[in-house]
Amino acid sequence: MNRVFLLFPIVKDGEECFHPYLQAYNYKNSEELSSFMEQLFRALSIIDHEKYSGYFDNKVLVPFYSSIDKGMGKEAAILLMEYLNDWADYQQMENYVPTDINVNGVDLKGGDILDAFMQCGMEKGVIVDLDALCVHPKSLKTSRENGGISEKSFLPCDEKALYDWFVVNREPQRVLDLNYRKHGLFAKEGHRGVISPLTYNYAEASVFLQKAVCGKGEDKRLVFWLKKEHKILIFFNENLSSNPTYHAYEIADDQQKELAKLSTGTKKKMERISTW
Repeated sequence: MNRVFLLFPIVKDGEECFHPYLQAYNYKNSEELSSFMEQLFRALSIIDHEKYSGYFDNKVLVPFYSSIDKGMGKEAAILLMEYLNDWADYQQMENYVPTDINVNGVDLKGGDILDAFMQCGMEKGVIVDLDALCVHPKSLKTSRENGGISEKSFLPCDEKALYDWFVVNREPQRVLDLNYRKHGLFAKEGHRGVISPLTYNYAEASVFLQKAVCGKGEDKRLVFWLKKEHKILIFFNENLSSNPTYHAYEIADDQQKELAKLSTGTKKKMERISTW
């Protein structure tokens, strides 16, 4: 399972930043906070169907939460917590053992969120920079016994960037089954008659499967819209105990009877990624 780490900026009133790699912000109006929140929520909502463990630094999040409460009101603060309901402080990461690390020449004793990220081991992890870094990732020199952090591990708080990262790095990767008894490359007989074959080969359909999305909690049915070709590929989870395996069929994007089977959340997300 993937791991995602959020880097929140420090929120202080003129105090020196206590992290050597985070910058301090003093949000003075609700417009700045509203823009920040919208960007964050869009990024998190595009991956709300993915299976991953999410982490933040509670020492940084608590004052940020307070700034939301003061700048935008209690409802906005509660919404932030709802989005992070399944997330946890990095110190609660499974098998995490706090280790002293050095960041840009500054020793951080007793662990840090970067330290937790570096301990992901074979599980693929990513850090989402919420406009918090005071240096470019390329300039971030982090060291511990097992080495430093790759620049590629940092992403901006951008919905497309986060979506694309999961397409490439999702663990475990989705597997396409074209020999399913009802759907595949060849026309087959179903209980409602002959089922049309896919018009895409295995390599093409596999790429579309990695890009397919669904609404939150609806991973039994994934969809991918080929807008220019006016087709929608629908992938069904076969619920196997091994890697997530899907069979597929395609429909025209004006088949209202089939589209009616898709949830509103799935349709909205499908439309969002169709423009990328």
